[in-house]
Amino acid sequence: MRARLRVLRADDGAGWVLRPGSDQLALLRRCTEAFRTEMPDAGQRAFVLGACGETLPALFAADPVAAADAGLPVTADGLRAAHTLLVTLLALIPSEQAFTERTGHYRDHVAMMALGLRRGFAAPPAGQGR
Repeated sequence: MRARLRVLRADDGAGWVLRPGSDQLALLRRCTEAFRTEMPDAGQRAFVLGACGETLPALFAADPVAAADAGLPVTADGLRAAHTLLVTLLALIPSEQAFTERTGHYRDHVAMMALGLRRGFAAPPAGQGR
């Protein structure tokens, strides 16, 4: 599995596009499920993730082929919620063994995906260099 999640600025510069591979999308779904299990209270999840947090399960339920081809459009708040979900999950499940059992992947894969989200947020719009 490629750990670094591709995040590109939208052509208009107003948003971003996630381009996950099918394994990455499956891991994002598993992380979302694990987060909901570790933090079952909806009020706490809203506090941690903000209003966009409730949209993540639907976003990550996308068809893997379509997500890889066209990408998943996301706002800054959506990127922030996804990043926060991943790094909070790393803190909620500190044991490597328990983390792997709950998500099916190692902690470093999730940490690299969170890093990809953060770096993608800073990316210039398509067609513009840094």
